[in-house]
Amino acid sequence: MKSIKMVLLVLAITFTGALNATTNPTGIEPNVLANEITTLLKNPEFKVAEDLKANVTFMLNKNNEIVVISVDTESEQLENYIKNRLNYSKLKEGLVTTQKTYKIPVRITLV
Repeated sequence: MKSIKMVLLVLAITFTGALNATTNPTGIEPNVLANEITTLLKNPEFKVAEDLKANVTFMLNKNNEIVVISVDTESEQLENYIKNRLNYSKLKEGLVTTQKTYKIPVRITLV
């Protein structure tokens, strides 16, 4: 009887671990989201004299639009550019929206 309980306990732990090991619980593929943002930020209107970096915090609303919460950068020009390009831009992909905050690094390089 003890061995049956032990086997059932091991099976329960195994199946619970397999269910919790999902790779994408929110339904949003990180690569798809990064590709969409990259497309939206292509071809800046201003001249880039040096490589610029920023950390963008955003979330997706129920209309599948990006809502920029903050842009952490030293360049005010880059901050305005990112906010103008991303804020309330509708994503092309049918991503599942959640009330989750996302952070993504952005780098504009000199070509």
